[in-house]
Amino acid sequence: MGMTTIGVDLGVTSASDVAVAEGTKVTATRKGASTPEALTAMFGKLGAHGPVNVVVESTAMAWFVAAVAVLRSGIDASVFRVSGTKAAALRKFYRAHTKTDRIDARVLARMPMVDDALHELVLPDAGELALKRLVVLRNKLVGETVRVADRVRSTLHWAAPGLLSGRESVTDGFLAVLARWPDLRRLAAARPATIAKTGRLSSARAEKIRDAAAAAVGFYDGLVDLDALAVEFEIAVGQYTALKTQIATLEQRITVLHAEQYPDDVLMSVPGIGPVIAAVLRGHLGNLERFTNLAAFRAYTGLVPRENSSGGADRRGKISKAGPSMLRWSLYLAADTARKWDPELAELYRRLMVERGRHHNQALCAVASHLVGRIWACVREDRPYAWRDLDGQPVTREQAHTIALSLAVDPDTRQRLRQQRGPDASHPRQHRAPHDHDRPSPTDLTHDALEVANST
Repeated sequence: MGMTTIGVDLGVTSASDVAVAEGTKVTATRKGASTPEALTAMFGKLGAHGPVNVVVESTAMAWFVAAVAVLRSGIDASVFRVSGTKAAALRKFYRAHTKTDRIDARVLARMPMVDDALHELVLPDAGELALKRLVVLRNKLVGETVRVADRVRSTLHWAAPGLLSGRESVTDGFLAVLARWPDLRRLAAARPATIAKTGRLSSARAEKIRDAAAAAVGFYDGLVDLDALAVEFEIAVGQYTALKTQIATLEQRITVLHAEQYPDDVLMSVPGIGPVIAAVLRGHLGNLERFTNLAAFRAYTGLVPRENSSGGADRRGKISKAGPSMLRWSLYLAADTARKWDPELAELYRRLMVERGRHHNQALCAVASHLVGRIWACVREDRPYAWRDLDGQPVTREQAHTIALSLAVDPDTRQRLRQQRGPDASHPRQHRAPHDHDRPSPTDLTHDALEVANST
């Protein structure tokens, strides 16, 4: 007989389905209220006779209520939180091969037997939970500001062609102009000098904005309700301004929480990681104690390639994209900066781009995966980031930056590689640097770069 597992299909506003399994055999099912009191009593009763596993799905914050209920029940239990993707995959199998409809709790009860990658849930303390929720909220609000700006941009493209030139983004300065003159008729009558001062724009740009507004007013005369259009702009600018204020408030609180939870955070010594990304990483990862090894940590980030083994052949595909997308995006941004500072990461990026023919995103994902290993070492050993040259010798941060810059992929090679990709490319992988763009010797490159750094 295997370990007793309690699978709970949590209901947020409805009853929860519960299944008890001994190994892979489900021995009992029941329904129960989803209130904290009912869940606590249920776990206390089901886990009274020995150690149990409790498996819950990541349903909103209901998993947290269940985990706290397990803690309050006083039973000997290990709690596992299963991603919706994993649960859905196993649920699909059972739907195809079983005749029961009430299977969600059964799926969760069997999960430990089929998934050896489950991590035991460790309840975060109040500060860690608050940090994670605030960084997630900040990310959502930033996304909202982008959507509002895109809506303004889309409207301007037809309502006032030429007001935004080419691929110009909607900046804070431009929105300041739109906030003062939401009515295109008023904007067309404004003085260019005043427009330039309001939006902190050049005189030429301010004059172009005024002329574009005047042209739009004349073109749409009698065909567009400019008063209604002004209301659209007023609302959009108001939303954008409110969101920016809320983000600033969140960032202040996030900074305080991060400093309280992790004073003198070693993450801040890692290239590419500043206050914002450090808070995101800590909010999602904590102090990394829940990961048994680097492989488990890498797998959680979703930056490792999928493997497809058949016979004696091992094939690697795209990255798994497991774990939180915001965590992965933060590591991606950090890697883009780190490759410009760390010589070994710069060399990895360059080798993948120039010699292997990878595109920027592929190369950067590989850099991010290597950066994860360095984050692991710094946090687990509680030591600052070590700067080294291509021969592994210690250097200063400034010397490392000089070496990394000397390894940058030159624009001409980057453009040639971009043109060689696509469905018509005869050799998508470049085994050697194209057009005699050879990889320099690590020893010579390090020596030359340090000579430059020491002479300045």
